[in-house]
Amino acid sequence: MTGKFAKSCAKVLACITLAFFAATAKADEKVPIYLAFILHMHQPIYSPGTPMSWDYFNAPTDPGSSTSVRQVYDDAGFCYRRPATIVNSHPNAKLTVHFTGSLIEQLDWLGKNGYSSKGTDIAGIWDDYRAAIKSGRLEMLVGGYYHPIYPLITQEDAHLQLSKMLAADQTYFGTQPTGFFPPEIAFDESIIPWLKDAGIKWSLFDSFHIVGLPNTSKWSKEYTQAAFRPHLAQSGDAKIIMVPREHWLGQNQSDGFDPNYLIGELAKIEQYNTDPAKPFLVVIASDGDNGWMRQSGGGYYDWFMTGLLDQLNQPQNSWIKMTTVSDYLNNVYTPSDTISVERGSWGVGGAHIDLSTWDSSDLHKQMWARVAQVRQQLQNAKASDAQMQAAWNYFAMGETSCYWYWNNTNWAQKSYAALNLALQAAGLQPMPSATLNFPVEEKVQSIAGDIGATLPQAIPPVPLNQ
Repeated sequence: MTGKFAKSCAKVLACITLAFFAATAKADEKVPIYLAFILHMHQPIYSPGTPMSWDYFNAPTDPGSSTSVRQVYDDAGFCYRRPATIVNSHPNAKLTVHFTGSLIEQLDWLGKNGYSSKGTDIAGIWDDYRAAIKSGRLEMLVGGYYHPIYPLITQEDAHLQLSKMLAADQTYFGTQPTGFFPPEIAFDESIIPWLKDAGIKWSLFDSFHIVGLPNTSKWSKEYTQAAFRPHLAQSGDAKIIMVPREHWLGQNQSDGFDPNYLIGELAKIEQYNTDPAKPFLVVIASDGDNGWMRQSGGGYYDWFMTGLLDQLNQPQNSWIKMTTVSDYLNNVYTPSDTISVERGSWGVGGAHIDLSTWDSSDLHKQMWARVAQVRQQLQNAKASDAQMQAAWNYFAMGETSCYWYWNNTNWAQKSYAALNLALQAAGLQPMPSATLNFPVEEKVQSIAGDIGATLPQAIPPVPLNQ
């Protein structure tokens, strides 16, 4: 009896010990943090109406600049291929990327004409992206073809920008994105029905624009539990998922940081990531082609990202999971709570966090007045379908946010040139400067000459299937 009793006690003790260690391991197990990097790629059309050619790329970016368009691509061109290269060469890498149509047009021409940037060929870039997308580890987002500020344009304009961009995404990347990257992360709830109609399932916005959420105390419990989870937002009967781009970390990515710093910040955030049913999604989004991103052989792509991927392969960092946004939404957590989102942008590069960077000065107001006047004339135009297709393409080009951003006549003239080309394509007369009582038309003429006299035929948009 004594021997049996001892064996029984030993079994009980063993079970208790196993249960204790299992419980301890469970308690020590961290709820994973999902980490999504979003890279925004954009260049505007620098000379509306000038066909893609070396003349276009060798011209200055604007009349007051000593920098040519080609120099911009010499400096930044390699950045546009790096995300696909990283995903294709690192099995644990997952990235989310957004391209504008105006950038695609320029890269497509450069690739076909043997161009390289800092040792990186542009030829073959679309094949690289298609392979990365096929792997399931790179997600493309859709925005506006010419990078407009959506809350400042009409629903019809938005449909034009979105439909043209979705067609380009299908042609070049072989995909139909369901995530939306608002240019400049400029968002207003009024555009939700437009996105819903276009088949968009989710949109980015800046975390500082969650109504009622204090954002002055970094990594407070209240802030982290709102800024690191997706939510729903609604306008009328339309509802979509809203994914916060975390403001501080987005600024860090734009300015530059190292892998240890980021992992340290995630460790601070992790203390509030306690619900395994809805683990945190940390979205870090910025331009992918500015500042330290342009350092080939170092900087973001060749130092930070590769170094971070190596660290995330270490067992002690297994609680950090790289993801794409849609992969998280489809397989980890889909939100059911509804928030209100205030009107605003991400406020990077000297821009204001509201929309005043594109809608505050007298010049801005006159530019928007010109857009409205040309829109009305095109709506009433009597022209062929081909003419109107070219006209609306130039009109959409005229809404490029960059033309407003710099708030000077050298850039305003680009919008005016595109809008005059739109009128001309529809068989209408270009608008004289007196219409807006602002002497910017002369700037247009200094670049392109007298548009009405020297450009008798509108230059068609680049076909998507070239």
